[in-house]
Amino acid sequence: MRIAALVQQVPAHDGAESEMEATSRRVAAQAVELAAAVGDGECTAITVGTERAEDVLRETIAWASSCSVMADGILVSDPAFEELDTLGIARVLAATIEREGPYDLILVGDHSSDHDDGAIGPHLAELLDLPFLGPARFLSMQGHVLHVRCERDEGFMQATVSLPAIVSCGMDLIPPCEIPASVRTTVVAERMRTVAAADLGWKAERDALAALAIPAPTTSVPASRGVVGPAVVVVAELGHENRTRALIGLSAALAAQMDGHVVALTTDTPDASVLGSWGADEIVAITGAIIEEDVARALADWGQDTGVAAVMASTSPWGREISGRSAVRLSGEIPHLTIRPGPDVPEPRAPAEVAVRTINVRPRRRVRVASRTHRELAR
Repeated sequence: MRIAALVQQVPAHDGAESEMEATSRRVAAQAVELAAAVGDGECTAITVGTERAEDVLRETIAWASSCSVMADGILVSDPAFEELDTLGIARVLAATIEREGPYDLILVGDHSSDHDDGAIGPHLAELLDLPFLGPARFLSMQGHVLHVRCERDEGFMQATVSLPAIVSCGMDLIPPCEIPASVRTTVVAERMRTVAAADLGWKAERDALAALAIPAPTTSVPASRGVVGPAVVVVAELGHENRTRALIGLSAALAAQMDGHVVALTTDTPDASVLGSWGADEIVAITGAIIEEDVARALADWGQDTGVAAVMASTSPWGREISGRSAVRLSGEIPHLTIRPGPDVPEPRAPAEVAVRTINVRPRRRVRVASRTHRELAR
């Protein structure tokens, strides 16, 4: 079993040195533990950065050696990779994984302490056409099937996926790896190699994922102008009414600035008049699927033929995966923004009937959800 552990170097808390990022420590520890558990596992630590980032490779390799697991490291480094956004970094990682793989499992941190959008995993999953689960609170292998307990805002989701797959690691998944500098320096250089832009046939693509200014929250929803101008799409999250309402209200203010309209994308049976009062001018109802990769595919396929100006989603695992996958499918040309809306919602506008378009999706069934448990019931 080959496992790729995607790790990252960030500035240390005191700002004087660099260190392995906190969730990357869980990635490294979990990759090594799984490799040891299956008996024939091997780990490859991969990082994008300057020569100094080689230290996180050394730390992962040293941790693996302490657990009697074979490991090596790949430093992906080139001036062409400087100042890349999240999608750009994901493209570089995907090209590296395709060149150096195949891997049975790719582990990535759920969040980064220096860039907290959690999009790398979903971007990679779409670029590599792999199933994705996370953030993982617990995982285990049974044969070729990975069992993952995923964290959700309201509780937990138990799911299974066949390999190959990508899993993001949460902070509570496993105790972190940590190797002192004196041991890291003993890792021989032959255990690591460098991959440059020329090795990947790299061609930079300019993305626009963060090129949109978000208006300040408004106290009331702007009046509807009908279905005119560009569309601001809101990914409505099932079971999170206030979050969806706040996102739609914010999107209505953004749409008003660009003389456009708001489309609410939902997997629920929509109440058109209610969504309309929150700020939606049109509704797209997805039927036949509720798994994130299927919803993202439906959103992107519909968006290819629609004048979409932006996609808005919450920072929940649901919102991040749909947004991250859709951004790849729409080639990074449309800003995809994940936002954590505040508790306040704008005053609704007068109820009105809103047109509903239904899109039926055939699910791929790569991720199989066994159960969902509310946090209060899990105690």
